[in-house]
Parts: sequence; structure tokens; C-alpha cells
Amino acid sequence: MCYLILALELVGPNYRSFVTVMTCTFYTFGLMGLAVVTTFVHDWFTLSLVTSVPFLLYFFYILIMPESPRWLLAKGKLEDALKILETMARVNGKEFPESFHSKLEEMVLHEKHRTKKRKEHNIGAMDLCK
Repeated sequence: MCYLILALELVGPNYRSFVTVMTCTFYTFGLMGLAVVTTFVHDWFTLSLVTSVPFLLYFFYILIMPESPRWLLAKGKLEDALKILETMARVNGKEFPESFHSKLEEMVLHEKHRTKKRKEHNIGAMDLCK
């Protein structure tokens, strides 16, 4: 389900339902393709290899998938987020508005001042075992 969340972060609110429907459609076609593969591959071990090995290519996808701009902004990495947002605007044939740029800067500065006032305690996975 992580792929769906990442895909929905990169599209605008108007296209989120379309992206969700398309994702579910591809999932359905994948299940139909699995039925075709199981018709020809009867051995369970070979079937597991045939259906799993192609997904190793997804590990290379991380090299081209941009980081989430929302996550970058939450971590205070404004310049990185702006680069990704400007690239997204350029790919979509739009111009990145300067007013939005200054609004993001103001928002990040406000968040930095707010977090300086209260010291956050970093919580990790080991805190679940306490």
C-alpha cells in the first residue's frame, strides 16, 4: 500500500481518485495475469520465481523516484522540496509561482521556531519495547 500513498502525494487533489482507480485496475489485471501464468507453470517453486523475480526491478525504482515534498518540508529541507516541486511544475508544463515559494519559506521558518520552543523527544522503534 506504500506505493499508493507515494503516488497520491505526487498528484493533485483533482487526480487522486483517478490515480486510485488506475492503481486498482492494474492490480486487477495483475491478478488476471497471474491466472494465465498459473495455467502454464504448475510447479510451485517455479511459479514463485516467475512471479517474484521481476519485482527485484523495483529496488532500482528508488533511484529515480523523488522524495516526498511533504516529508522534506516536515523535516525542514526546504531547498530539496522546492527543487522537486519546481521539477514537477516543469514536467507538467506549469510555472512554479513565486508566491507559493515564499509561502513555503514562511511556513518552514514558522515550524522551526515552533519546534525550537518545545524540545522534541525522538521516539524510535526501541521505545515500543519499553
